[in-house]
Amino acid sequence: MQIDAAWRNLGLAHASFRATEQKEYRELVDGLREIERLFFDHPELAAYYDECQRPPAPGNSAQPALSDPRIRHVVAIQAQFMEEVYFVLQLARFPNALDNRGWMNLFRAWGASATFNTIIDQLRHTFTVEFLEFYDSYLGRYPGTIEEHPVPHPWDPLLARADPRVAATGAREGEDTTLHGAFLDSGRQEAGGAGAGRRTSTPSPGSGSRGVKDETGNAGSPVDQTQSAERKAPTKSAPPNA
Repeated sequence: MQIDAAWRNLGLAHASFRATEQKEYRELVDGLREIERLFFDHPELAAYYDECQRPPAPGNSAQPALSDPRIRHVVAIQAQFMEEVYFVLQLARFPNALDNRGWMNLFRAWGASATFNTIIDQLRHTFTVEFLEFYDSYLGRYPGTIEEHPVPHPWDPLLARADPRVAATGAREGEDTTLHGAFLDSGRQEAGGAGAGRRTSTPSPGSGSRGVKDETGNAGSPVDQTQSAERKAPTKSAPPNA
């Protein structure tokens, strides 16, 4: 029985990228809308909203943290939502997937906020160790986007696994400056089953394949399905697609 369980676990670990089911994804989008509505309904939070919506860049996390006590509750909601997305989208395995690009960049923007980091450090006892390890390694205080600093693989050379934050802040004595990486990130090239070479748009929260099935049973976005239908239609008199 133990051998059977081990084989099942290996099968799950080696499974390719799975686009999120529509219901799961809609729940995540609804959660993000609730956070956006919270900021909209409370204009006194505008300074913090601006801080945590800046694109991740060097120096962002070095800004002084805001001291407004009302922000603590908002950060707690953001961090709990971030942890939920981490587990639903399996970001530990698919951080570089094209479908997850927008989420990773949104969370790096939050993680570049000095205020967000100050409060999440105070709330660490309320989160899972697994999520905190991922946040500390690939989201918090990052100097750039997922395109600029993708999550490496364990088999990448040491230079590719160097922590990009060290160049900006310097390493403390005895600090490990090498990232462990995501072990099986097959989503890097096959997000949504569409194929990396075919995507011309930029997926973000609210877009992407999200488990929609076309007539062949493959996952793909409505745009992908339209392109599939166009390829099947007669094109002898039509000019080639640009």
